[in-house]
Amino acid sequence: MVKHRCDLQESAPDLHLYCVFRKGGLPVGTDNPTHGVSNVRESLVRKTDLPDATPIIAVTEETLDSVLSGLQDSARHWCSFNAFTGTSSASLLVPGANGETATVLFGVEEGGLAHPFALGALVKSLPKGDYALADGFPDPGQAALGFGLSSYRFDRYLTPSGRISRLGVG
Repeated sequence: MVKHRCDLQESAPDLHLYCVFRKGGLPVGTDNPTHGVSNVRESLVRKTDLPDATPIIAVTEETLDSVLSGLQDSARHWCSFNAFTGTSSASLLVPGANGETATVLFGVEEGGLAHPFALGALVKSLPKGDYALADGFPDPGQAALGFGLSSYRFDRYLTPSGRISRLGVG
């Protein structure tokens, strides 16, 4: 019988996620209890280690205009051009002057994130890079959990595919 245990341990200044698959009390197929989840651990890093991280800004349909007023005019035009309205779980990558992603807008519900995996949908659409939740992001712990779990890839028999997206937490 295979048992699964997943613990979220928050300790300053890191957020650690440990998932262990065990058969008869021993890790399945390896002597490393965290084998296969290293990409989850690597996706969550200290915010201070990512000084140039792209901010992920939470918006609602009601707050979108006020958030856009704090950004450049080009961001407003980009939102209009892409018909982004801030609906829950919708996302928009806003380019900067050099063409790289300057900001990520992510739609949330009025009360915050609908569920822990709400931000997880964003992970698959993000280009590889470093990201950080903007100040005031609702449920940052839940968002980090969804980001980390959605970064999981079973890669035991695969060659590494390169760098993964990382989220600054803490």
